[in-house]
Amino acid sequence: MPKDRGAGRGATRERRSGDVAAVPVREMGARGGWGGGQVGWVIRVIEPSDVGIAGRLLGVQRAAYAVEAGLIGFDGIPPMREDLAGLMASEERWLGRFVGDVLVGAVAYELPDDETVEITRLVVDPAYSRQGHGRALLDELDVIEPRAVALVSTGTKNTPAVALYEGRGFEEVGRVEVAPGVEISRFRRLLGL
Repeated sequence: MPKDRGAGRGATRERRSGDVAAVPVREMGARGGWGGGQVGWVIRVIEPSDVGIAGRLLGVQRAAYAVEAGLIGFDGIPPMREDLAGLMASEERWLGRFVGDVLVGAVAYELPDDETVEITRLVVDPAYSRQGHGRALLDELDVIEPRAVALVSTGTKNTPAVALYEGRGFEEVGRVEVAPGVEISRFRRLLGL
């Protein structure tokens, strides 16, 4: 039976039928230990086409982008306007972070070629922000989709996101003005894979 590696500690757990295939499952107790009856977290593949997940994902996305809109002074961010049907039709790949059974964050990405991963969305429910959920999603993405090049964009004035990406080795490679006085920064990280 396939095994999953534990979150950086070399531990394994057997994958049961019904688990998402070919994706490491990360679980950790609330105090940083393994299991122990604590409400822990898990990162797993999610499908926005699943009506059971889509509604919560849309709520998390709208709340997260509302925060970014406030930071950058622009409420025209396309995912803020996305409806349930649009989200469910997404062709991006997604990982979701759950605390207990509650979706608290997600990362969407595309693989434009064999060497590149492009992060298209990173959202965390504001009620769960500043707890490492965004970083954990990016860490997991690095594990399951190791690529020589990683790309991401965010509002230039979204200083928490900029700090997160720069802290992970991304460098700003350009800016695009999307509305008068509103810029999006483009970031790239090169790894020697």
